[in-house]
Amino acid sequence: MVLIGSAVTLAPFALTRWSDDPAYGAWQIVLLTTLTNVGTALLLAVVIFVLQRHFTQDVRETVVEAAKDEVNTQTRELREETAQLRTRIDDLTRQFGHQVEERDQEALDVVTRARDHLAFDTVAELFEVAADMRALWFGSVMIPAGAELEGPRVRIRWADLSSVWRSGNAFDNYRDTASPAIQIELERPTGTGGSWSPAEALWLPWEQPADAWSALAEAMVVAGHGALVRELDPTVAMNHLVDALEAAISGRRHTPHSWMSGALDEWVTDGWAVTEYGLESRDHGSIASRSFPEHNATALRRMAGGAEEKDFNPERPTGVDADVWRCALAAARSRHYRAVPVAAMATDHGPITFTSQTSPRNQPNWPPTDPST
Repeated sequence: MVLIGSAVTLAPFALTRWSDDPAYGAWQIVLLTTLTNVGTALLLAVVIFVLQRHFTQDVRETVVEAAKDEVNTQTRELREETAQLRTRIDDLTRQFGHQVEERDQEALDVVTRARDHLAFDTVAELFEVAADMRALWFGSVMIPAGAELEGPRVRIRWADLSSVWRSGNAFDNYRDTASPAIQIELERPTGTGGSWSPAEALWLPWEQPADAWSALAEAMVVAGHGALVRELDPTVAMNHLVDALEAAISGRRHTPHSWMSGALDEWVTDGWAVTEYGLESRDHGSIASRSFPEHNATALRRMAGGAEEKDFNPERPTGVDADVWRCALAAARSRHYRAVPVAAMATDHGPITFTSQTSPRNQPNWPPTDPST
């Protein structure tokens, strides 16, 4: 480009020197014109240089500002999206907590209904809630049937009894029962030797609680347990039942102030229970099932060989009545005395516990009426 520019600039001088044509003019005129053009070009170059720098600066500033605006916009949008995500997560946590509280309250409402209006349906509903969360070890619960600590005890269940033989009699079952019923069965007292005649009553949907307990009392008289009838107190027993099921449900849901770790089997007395975990107390700790000596395989072999059973006398907690402690230990040991506890667990050949989904109370013709009327 430099050579071409030089050639174009010098060409007029060459023409004025070597050509006789006066049209090319004198060299002085050519020089003047050339200098004028060179000056103009230099001035234009300066102007272009200045304008180019100014234009470049403007473009650079514009690009920088545009980049800043884009970054700020992206940052703002990212912050907004993050805030929205945090809000959604917080909403999820609140919704979850609200639903858990609702479920806890629903279970508490069932307990309250049973306390305020003791009837077949409210007790059955309470058993169903416990069964829904497997709060009962074997689908039933044993409770004191009166005020005396060592008085009669009953096992109560709300289950399908159609495949169960009544009192072990292979010729007598519950298939002829007029309706699904809550079973109340007298338990054999711990340490009772010799023969034992079972006694039970079926609480039918159209009956009042007193009717069911009266039927149990008559069955006990027939079975030869008339002396124990005088120790029955249905009010105390039903209070124990509601307390036991409430504690079992609360323990399963792990609500505030709950204290049971395992599924409930026996309510020994207020604040004491035999559970799947072992012996549990509301105020005095617990003894795990594995702590009972017969759980040890060596102890089992020793007992099988005729060796004497070792005493099991854990220290009584401070403030616990001696009779309560003795009865609680005996009750727990009667259940937790082998590597695999013995119990009439609900199976296809035993009572099938009703849940809120399988309850006959869901049928459109519920409640049934007394067929004798």
